Amino acid sequence: MTGDHSVPFHWLFHERWDKDFLAEYKRAKTFHRAVHHEALRRVFVVSYSCSGTHNFYTHFHYMPAVFAFGENLFMDREKDPFQFDWSPESLRPAHYLYGSAFLEQGLQEKRGKLLSHAFLLSNHYLKYSHALPVEKLREQDSLVFYQRNFLRVLFSQNRDGHKYKKAHFVMDDARLARSINAHRMRLAEMMNLLQKGDARIQLCIHERFCASPAAIINDVSEKVGVPVSGRSGWDDPEAFFKRCYRSGSPPLIKDGKLWSDLTGKAIFGKGGEYNPLPAISLERTISAPIKEWYTGDRLAMVRKGFGEELVDFWLEDQSFDYATATQESLTGLLERGVVAGQDVNAG
Repeated sequence: MTGDHSVPFHWLFHERWDKDFLAEYKRAKTFHRAVHHEALRRVFVVSYSCSGTHNFYTHFHYMPAVFAFGENLFMDREKDPFQFDWSPESLRPAHYLYGSAFLEQGLQEKRGKLLSHAFLLSNHYLKYSHALPVEKLREQDSLVFYQRNFLRVLFSQNRDGHKYKKAHFVMDDARLARSINAHRMRLAEMMNLLQKGDARIQLCIHERFCASPAAIINDVSEKVGVPVSGRSGWDDPEAFFKRCYRSGSPPLIKDGKLWSDLTGKAIFGKGGEYNPLPAISLERTISAPIKEWYTGDRLAMVRKGFGEELVDFWLEDQSFDYATATQESLTGLLERGVVAGQDVNAG
């Protein structure tokens, strides 16, 4: 049904192939037939785990012109970890039925004839040493680097590592050193690509998005070519989720979350327990107690890796005015951090 043995569609083995499923699949086929796949523009969003990317990325899925696929859906870990070889022509109805950022709840009332952009999220950028194959970008493609205060990224990974028993996220000294060195390498790559002035490539800062979501959404949409007529609804998830998978009835709202009447479970995004309803909040984003966590050897390691200026900014940005900050000023700060830092294992 997908034409691809590497994608995680094991759910089909557990699905009841009854009339309700066939009705859902028919909806996906109707959507698929209406899409002009040869004209579909690819937008690659490249980030790290725990970077707040889903909060940004999923809002594009509410737009009529965009289909945001689930994270790393078309990843070939060895040959194509960033999905740059993926082609829209390979899409099947099942991808639309179950491959969005919201899994089986993602198709909703979207209309294939309005679709102009496919967003693909790769949030394993920190895990790989591969250089980004930017030579594979087509003229109509776009690449968005999505970055969050790196000290919060590692703090969140460590917290989730303990909370969800993800040993690969727990930050012992060795893993912290590897993460710092990997981020220095990736920052250097990002800054180098941005300095070349390729209009297809841009950098988005998560805290800026949380401070001024409408401005950032419209700026990104403009740069990747999403038409103004296709951007509506990005800020209204409750209006987007009009029907539950299989039952077709409206979802319930309970405890501030959307719930499926059929499964009795909350509707979450593919990246775990990402709840679409809460409003975008900078206050929530910057609330992590990073100054309490980065002390002693941890603090010494990040200062060695990124220099005093950048680390001091990351530690103290609770008082920074992200709403009025320019992209150029933040990019300059990152560039200076790359120059000032060094391998934490050296010396």
